[in-house]
Amino acid sequence: MSKKKRAEDILALQKMKLQSIQREREALLYAVQDKQDELTGVRKVLRQDRRAREDLVMDRLNGRALQGELTNLYGPEAAPRAVRQYAPSTAHSDTGREPTPLLDDIMSRRRQQHRNKQSEQEVELQRLIDEKQSILDRLEQKKRRPGDDWDTTVEESSHFPSRHSTQSARSIDSLVRQTRDNLPAMSANVRALRDYVENKYLRKSRPYNGELGSASYEPWQMKDFFMVRDIVEELVDVALDQFFRRKDPDVLLDTYDQLYELDKKDLENSVMAVSRRRAAILIAEEFIIEVTREMTRDTAEELRHIHEMSRAMGQDLVVNSTENVTTGIPEGRDPDDPAYDLVTRGVTHMTSERKRLRKEQWNHTQHLHMLGETVTEDDESPEEGDITTLSYLHLLPMNLRESDKLQDIFQNYSQEEAQHFKKMVPDVLVTFKISKRMQGISSAALSPDQRLLAVGSVHGDIMVYDVWMEPVPRPIREIRNEGTSDDEVLHIYWSLDGTRIITINETGVLLVWSIQSGGVHKEDIKALDLEKDSDGVFPAELSQLLVMDVDEDDFNFTEGPFFENQVQTGRFAPTVAAFHPSTTLFGTQSDLVICLENGDILKCDAEKLMLGDTKINKLTTPRVVSEKIQTGEWNSLGNGMEAELLRAHQFPVMLIGNIHNNGDLVTVDTKGYIFHWKYKRRHISSYDWFVPFKKYRLETAERTFTPTSNIQPKIIYTDVQKKEKQEKSRQDLARERDKAEDDIALLGLEDPWHRDYLPGKDLVTTIYKPTDVTQAGALFHIISRYQSTGQLSTYMTRLYKPKKLPASRILSCRFNTTGTEIFFMLLYPEHPPKDPHVTFVSVDVVTMEMTRLRIDHNLTDTEFERCVAGNAAYFDVTRPHDVTGSEYIVAVICGTVVGFSVNTGSYILGTRQDFTGCRLNPKEINWPAGTDIRVADVHGTFMLLSYMKKQNFVSVLKLQDKNPSSTRQRMWEAYKLWSDVYQPLRWRQEQTMQYQHWALSGRTYVDAELYVRHLLYEMMDRAIQQQDGKYHPDEVAAYKKEDKRTLQEMILGVQFPRSASVSPAPTPQASRLPTAGSKVSTQPISKAPSRQPTQSKSGGSKQPSGIGGNSRQATRGGQSQSGGNTGNSRRPSQR
Repeated sequence: MSKKKRAEDILALQKMKLQSIQREREALLYAVQDKQDELTGVRKVLRQDRRAREDLVMDRLNGRALQGELTNLYGPEAAPRAVRQYAPSTAHSDTGREPTPLLDDIMSRRRQQHRNKQSEQEVELQRLIDEKQSILDRLEQKKRRPGDDWDTTVEESSHFPSRHSTQSARSIDSLVRQTRDNLPAMSANVRALRDYVENKYLRKSRPYNGELGSASYEPWQMKDFFMVRDIVEELVDVALDQFFRRKDPDVLLDTYDQLYELDKKDLENSVMAVSRRRAAILIAEEFIIEVTREMTRDTAEELRHIHEMSRAMGQDLVVNSTENVTTGIPEGRDPDDPAYDLVTRGVTHMTSERKRLRKEQWNHTQHLHMLGETVTEDDESPEEGDITTLSYLHLLPMNLRESDKLQDIFQNYSQEEAQHFKKMVPDVLVTFKISKRMQGISSAALSPDQRLLAVGSVHGDIMVYDVWMEPVPRPIREIRNEGTSDDEVLHIYWSLDGTRIITINETGVLLVWSIQSGGVHKEDIKALDLEKDSDGVFPAELSQLLVMDVDEDDFNFTEGPFFENQVQTGRFAPTVAAFHPSTTLFGTQSDLVICLENGDILKCDAEKLMLGDTKINKLTTPRVVSEKIQTGEWNSLGNGMEAELLRAHQFPVMLIGNIHNNGDLVTVDTKGYIFHWKYKRRHISSYDWFVPFKKYRLETAERTFTPTSNIQPKIIYTDVQKKEKQEKSRQDLARERDKAEDDIALLGLEDPWHRDYLPGKDLVTTIYKPTDVTQAGALFHIISRYQSTGQLSTYMTRLYKPKKLPASRILSCRFNTTGTEIFFMLLYPEHPPKDPHVTFVSVDVVTMEMTRLRIDHNLTDTEFERCVAGNAAYFDVTRPHDVTGSEYIVAVICGTVVGFSVNTGSYILGTRQDFTGCRLNPKEINWPAGTDIRVADVHGTFMLLSYMKKQNFVSVLKLQDKNPSSTRQRMWEAYKLWSDVYQPLRWRQEQTMQYQHWALSGRTYVDAELYVRHLLYEMMDRAIQQQDGKYHPDEVAAYKKEDKRTLQEMILGVQFPRSASVSPAPTPQASRLPTAGSKVSTQPISKAPSRQPTQSKSGGSKQPSGIGGNSRQATRGGQSQSGGNTGNSRRPSQR
């Protein structure tokens, strides 16, 4: 062995010795700690011994000294029963009252006896005083009448003189002399008796200080004397021992200290010996551990391999058995069969789901049935383990939260908001008519900037209005349903940039439109009764980009794994649709998200079908936001569009949107299930479709309480007097009312649960619930006050029990304009004491939690029945108002307009007269039931746009802001203070919004997409010129002119004819426009770039269509063979 190796071994040995010594040191410290614990135990034993002595003294007093007292007070038979009554075991009896100790009870009885004796002595003293006064009176009478006769024969019966005495004068004289002689003795006796009574009275009237000594006690009082003396002596001894005890050395503690020192020395001597032995043991342990580690690793690997192999064999056995049962072939399916991989993936997916969701209960959620037996699904979705319930049972209506109203900041903000809307003046209600052939409006949607309003008719026509125009919105785009049958437009959705629209028709047709002009046609102008605007311009047609028809299997997979595995079981029409937030470099949205009737969701890539294969749309760019995920072989729909499947909903989807309008997808179905989707690879299931990132369910129920019928309410105070009883005076009622008010104030009542107003009796009845209400029920406090004076009318209590009241239906739900909250409108039936009502609640989709919003609006029985039948209640949510910073819910319920603040829950808009806000005239705002509404906030002015089916006009009601600048500034300051407390983490809306029209410097292009295309053209020209030389100035001018014409054609949606003078002379330059799928060539070619117009399907050049022009496309409404857009027809049969 080399010296280096030996040095390393010696160093390692020294390290091990050092570690061993450290461990011994720690053991020594532990031993010292143990000794200290023993000393602590000794001290504890001493304290317990002292307490035992004290308890012994008390036991002796209770057992020996008090035995006589117990017998004297309770009697020999009742004394043991009294001891049991005040025993410690009865300290917590059923009554919940802590009993009085025995000694206290004895002392109280003795004090009572003393008071009784003192009362008897006072009575005796009064009797003696009265007797003394009687004697003095008789003496005084004798002095005044010395000659009166006295009857001395009957001395025992009477001491008064008699005027008819039979005694002689001699005997009277002798009695007088005798009495005169006895007067000094009698006076001395009276004075002595008076002094005795006075001394006894003084002694009894002041506390006794022991000045009489034990001799002053009567024999029957000696037991009390000795008992009290023994108690006092014991207490004094205990006090002296505790505070003035002589500090003698504790022999037991000294002994333990000496033993501790001896053990410490022995331990120190043993440490070195043990350390030497353990040093050698540690060296051997290191070698053993190293060898054992290698053997353990090999054993674990072998066990893991056996476990995985066993699990794989078991899974293969399950799959093979399944294949044998389903196919009837012992060897199972052919591995080349597409279903073979589907079964394998299905088993793998079920296994992973079993591990992830409720491992111990997963098997119980599967349907147990025989082969060939039909399994019936429940109406409700199964409650999976990963669904989070969103409940608002803990929320009170915002108008009942008195704790908020007591806050100065909230109260100030609420008052300023009410005063602000009080000066929002309703403008004249105006209407603009629509064509009778449209048969009313069935759906409408505002663009993201709230300038354009797209409406769909019952017949199937679509109109786009500019709501910023005065005095009424002006139509700027239209499309006419050329068919004779109705095809109602059910759904409209705008893109983020407001340039594209999705519409869904009743026949299951989905269309995508562009705002870009599709030309003006006389037939449409005449059929839709359209007129010129102030500039003499007619509305142009919408440009059709895409048509999808359920009858053409455009929503069914026809190619790819989903088609091969028969994922879809039938044809399902779309219910709602939206643009996916993925955008291109030009800012356009080409991906669609379509929700079908069975709950499936399709994410479709429609860019190729929208752009087609025309020359204008050759230039395509990849997505710069939310790039597509390649999961394997693509799945295609019936129209050849690539699509992905999102599957989780089991009911039709009624709302679709994105978080912050450009984030993750959120969907809501008709049963209140809210699914949060992330377009990430990790959220793809083993079946190759996407599953939700999170699942939530809105609990469509509210917590209510019902009074018990078998227990009558307890009336504590009422000013309602019954005729059969005697009426109370006003003073008695005032005293009882004050006492009831004091009792109510001591209760510390929190926010009320329910409040009802009886206008006929001028009474407001408020019901307060306790903090915790169990299933057995709790006492509720019912208080009625006069509305005008606030005086108490009735105060009673009643037992209520909790109950969950399910909602009758979800009337509607909407995203707010910022894409951060979903607002729900729920319908609830009558449940006394509450009337039927609608409830507004909201969910924060960023945090997926319930917000503090809850607004209840009561309905009449007729309104409730109409709402249950459907199509009677609608609402819309405004964007945050500039000065108040709040969003507002504006609803039309059976023709009645109501408005509520989202921040405060205040009633700020309506036809009622008992509120502060914007009051509407019920005679002017008399809309029929079934009226729908959209609200636009334009430059601080609210525009209420109402429409309905079977009505050939749209009503516009404007709310003009007439507040001065000082009031608006005060409102803004109140909102800032409120938001710092109630919304500290939310973005604060600016006070004002400045609307400006802008244009790029030096450019004529105001459209962002066109400007980006122009920049790309210039970059391509620059790259070609750097490679092959600069263009000729004539070529540059010609190219710029052609680029401008091309961009104009994109705006108008048509192509202009090109003359021979437009095209530049042939030059040996490369083409600037690449073909589809090709790259820009850097090698020169012999020909000049082609600038020929695109040929139509019939082979001729397309002609322009001016405003009111006669030239029409030969195939108006048809799509090109490549799928591009060349017309404007909406009918799927004309594709």
